[in-house]
Amino acid sequence: MKKLAKDIRKEITPLVNNETEKTVNMIKKFEEDLKAYNTELKKRDFYQYKTGTVEAKIRLSSVGDELKQFDDRIADLGYNCSKFGNPDMI
Repeated sequence: MKKLAKDIRKEITPLVNNETEKTVNMIKKFEEDLKAYNTELKKRDFYQYKTGTVEAKIRLSSVGDELKQFDDRIADLGYNCSKFGNPDMI
């Protein structure tokens, strides 16, 4: 039984390492996406006070939806990190 466990561990170790590497790359891409989004957000009209309060509130509600998508991605990446033994990675 112990030999079988060692053989299986040896067999799946490269697969786990591969998925861990994929997760690290996804996190790096996500960080880049967040930085790009932040830069793009600063270029919007409401950020520079070019709209009135009513229009700004309408546009901010759509920003809330966009941020929800980022939160969902963080949750997914966090789940992947915890599956592969690195819950503090994200």
